[in-house]
Amino acid sequence: MFRESLDDVVNTLRSGEYGLLQNRTAMTGYVREHPDSLFGTDSGTVAGFRVDTEEHAFLIRCNPVQGDYNFYCYCYVSEYLDRHMADARKGIRFIDLHYKELFRIPDGGKIVITEPGGNRREQVCRFVEEYHTEVGNHLYHICEFAEIMQRSGSSYERTVAGERQAAGTAGKGNVTGMAGCQQDGRIFINGNRERGIFIEYQKHYRG
Repeated sequence: MFRESLDDVVNTLRSGEYGLLQNRTAMTGYVREHPDSLFGTDSGTVAGFRVDTEEHAFLIRCNPVQGDYNFYCYCYVSEYLDRHMADARKGIRFIDLHYKELFRIPDGGKIVITEPGGNRREQVCRFVEEYHTEVGNHLYHICEFAEIMQRSGSSYERTVAGERQAAGTAGKGNVTGMAGCQQDGRIFINGNRERGIFIEYQKHYRG
């Protein structure tokens, strides 16, 4: 069922009717027609799209640059992805050692850690689940993070700029008008809605 679903999505997006995965030229044209799909990268060429079938959600990352992998397809069971995204929208909790909530930031927001000597560093934070978060490149239980900060004598607080940045990118990458039926800016092929990761599919176009 999953294999057939993946094949249907990739073959449909390769077809002349849609063209997104047909070749780099067609991909470039499609991305140009849907500028809201672009990620905030320096090159301005990386775009994201979502395709939904009856059981699965496919997140397509496109980069029509010669010499790079031109697309990745991340595959999810829709209900799991929907649940995770709903939880992530509640934000990332930061607590003290007594489990008292100090503040929340949106997924992708930033905190500032101030070390005892006064050195300050910003860290991007990503939601993992209610009790775990990534701070920079490290994964923490929220209580573990509070303990480490206390032992090191460091303090931490949210940044207003980080919150605005995360809020401003929410919802990017949803594109309209590609296939089947469509709802909430998502693409649907023979099916319904947003679901754990099964496989990463990547493609490099030659020439």
